[in-house]
Amino acid sequence: MNNERCAVTEDLNRYMAECDRSADFESYQDQRLIKMMKPGGDYDPYKPCHINEAIGEFSDAQMDELAEAMQAGDASATLRIMNNAINEYWGYQAEKQILLDWKGVRDGYPCSDDI
Repeated sequence: MNNERCAVTEDLNRYMAECDRSADFESYQDQRLIKMMKPGGDYDPYKPCHINEAIGEFSDAQMDELAEAMQAGDASATLRIMNNAINEYWGYQAEKQILLDWKGVRDGYPCSDDI
């Protein structure tokens, strides 16, 4: 084979490198998310101040759904709505931080909380 560069090979190599980075990120994200959201973690959804913050961020639709469940006296639905919304909110906050940390790690900066 000659020494000429092949555009297809270069594209394939770039694609494969990106796949490797994506797999690394998925593993990193899964490990960090578990650590961040565990009881006592920085993004533990059940810290009282975190519950308060998440409820303050409920959408109008979530508040309407919560109010309906409470007015109906449906404790199970009330807890389910609150639990889902609080976990969703803190999961989103943790994922945002993970993305920032990953960018820092890839750019050569230390992670805020090494795995």
